[in-house]
Amino acid sequence: GNPADITADIFNDISKFSGALDAVLSDRNIDQLAILLASLPGKLALETSNAIIAAYAKFAKPILIGWSARRERASEAYDALEAAGIPILTTPERLGRAAGVLSRYAEIRRRMPVNPALEANRIQAKRPGRHHTLNEIEGKRLLRDFGIPVTEDVVIQPGQELKRACASLSFPVVVKVISPDLPHKTESGGVQINIVDLPALQAASDEVLRAVRQAAPAAHIEGILVSEMITDGLETLVGIINDPTFGPTVAFGLGGIFTEVLRDVTYRVAPFDLAVAKEMIGELRGYPLFEGVRGKPALDVGALAQALVNVSHMAWDLRDRLYELDINPLFVRPLGRGVAAADCLAVLAQS
Repeated sequence: GNPADITADIFNDISKFSGALDAVLSDRNIDQLAILLASLPGKLALETSNAIIAAYAKFAKPILIGWSARRERASEAYDALEAAGIPILTTPERLGRAAGVLSRYAEIRRRMPVNPALEANRIQAKRPGRHHTLNEIEGKRLLRDFGIPVTEDVVIQPGQELKRACASLSFPVVVKVISPDLPHKTESGGVQINIVDLPALQAASDEVLRAVRQAAPAAHIEGILVSEMITDGLETLVGIINDPTFGPTVAFGLGGIFTEVLRDVTYRVAPFDLAVAKEMIGELRGYPLFEGVRGKPALDVGALAQALVNVSHMAWDLRDRLYELDINPLFVRPLGRGVAAADCLAVLAQS
């Protein structure tokens, strides 16, 4: 039964304890074992610990110990269990909570199948001391590698003929300066929106160059980015934080004017699956906006959830290289039209 009680016979024959461990751990229906050692001391504690360690090595299933004996009464046993990586909890309540957390963690791992399409784009490298900020083109290329949709963009150089270069785009468009030295381009005048035709595009291109050269004369300008302007989407923000305690963590919230006013943001440790991504979306106070309000259409929550999953895979796969990432805004469009990242700030360790 559960619990399995071997009684005080352990004091007479330690082999019966070993036999009980084998019987329980060999059961395919049992995934982990919690053992209450009460206040078992001295030599018997060491013999018992050695039997547990042998069973742990044999079956490779998690074992947790609930043990109230003071360390000075069983120091060798404590040392042996800790050296084997078997955790010791001091009360039955803590033992139960730890077993529950381990079970939930295992369930999360089972829900995280590898995505072969994304696996091909993994970037592996040891993290050196230096890092650099990607420009928007490089950042969006990184997003595309992990299956995160981005806006349609064209790169032009000063003096380039605009009509031919931008033939694939439809007005209105957005004009931005490309520079790794300007992570926040708007503050330097490096962004112009709602450009409606070719003459306005030429004027906007000239203006962003002039403004940036005046506001940040030392900034290295790599060109001008002309992007489709999303007019039917809700602005959201997605970020990756490489937290020293929790590791790669994904933040998600409402973007645009809602970011500073509502501070409506939720977090999850990466990686995670679609069910968790949908939980994140549903947690926002502004969730009704995704369902459609005041005659506006419902938004593509399914595509948003998949984008969040892909971001979480990026966070995990690049955990040794990625310092931070901000997608702001990630536009969520009406149902069936998906999502699109309009801007991306990424800081990577240099390889």
